[in-house]
Amino acid sequence: MLTIKISNCNSVDEATIGIAEGALNIKYGPNGLGKSTLAKAIVSQIRGDGSLQNLVPFKNRGKTGVGAPTVEGIDNLKSALVFDEEFVQQFAFQKDEVVKNSFEIFIRTPEYLAEIAEIDALLAGIKKAFADNADIGQVVGDLKELREAFGKSSKTGAIPKSSKIHKAFGSGNKIANIPDALKPFETFIKSQEPAKWIAWQIKGNEFLQLEDRCPYCSTALTETKQKETVLAVEKEYDANAVGHLNALKGVIDRLGKYFSEKCRDNLDKVTKAKIELTAQENSFLTSLKADIDGLIEKLEALRTMSFFRCETSRRSAIA
Repeated sequence: MLTIKISNCNSVDEATIGIAEGALNIKYGPNGLGKSTLAKAIVSQIRGDGSLQNLVPFKNRGKTGVGAPTVEGIDNLKSALVFDEEFVQQFAFQKDEVVKNSFEIFIRTPEYLAEIAEIDALLAGIKKAFADNADIGQVVGDLKELREAFGKSSKTGAIPKSSKIHKAFGSGNKIANIPDALKPFETFIKSQEPAKWIAWQIKGNEFLQLEDRCPYCSTALTETKQKETVLAVEKEYDANAVGHLNALKGVIDRLGKYFSEKCRDNLDKVTKAKIELTAQENSFLTSLKADIDGLIEKLEALRTMSFFRCETSRRSAIA
């Protein structure tokens, strides 16, 4: 049994391990313990190709003569292989390494093929349903878009104010609830693409500094109230937020038939609220996001089940 001392390699200041020569040595432990670092250090020292210096700890980088990586106690070892995931991918599944086409030789047996055929037969109906039904693809896409709109939840699980859904509905839906002063623009605000009109209208405001005339049609804004009405669009609306609102409203409308009646009622309150969302409505959105995450996970599992099962069979055969 060789006693090997490893110092100053990545996050390992000093470690001592025992290695039996000419045998398979298995070292196991939780992630982040340093197993890969120790293995790399030993192999690098044996190879003598200078790669050991790649393991210099971050705290010692740029310093000369301080804490250089060292490996002691392996002078008699001439070679070593590390059997890890990288090794398996490199040698067991690559057709041009060591044993050519090893998957075909060692794993693709008649029993393996029979098992895969049985799995494929069981999943044939599910695969056909996903392939032939465009509605399923639309639903999955809509659910993902809605999930992304929630953004990354904080530690408390709250919907962040920077998320699309908060920007769209957090302060109330001003598309469904147009301020009285902006009623003259109702046709444009409730059009198919209100965000484009709002961005276009706001862009003209800078020219109102030159003269009290509409920058687009040159109509004189003779009354102060007329100019205030035009400027009020910029005060009340943000083109990006309106764009998010319009897109999400379409997604929610398409998904509506898949939600329970209670969920639809709550969503209706959120998407048509006149004022800032209440704590109860925010709590509902948080729960909805969790439900959507779970549903997407299940749908994706169904779509990829065949591949997953095949991969599981391959890896089980190797183990």
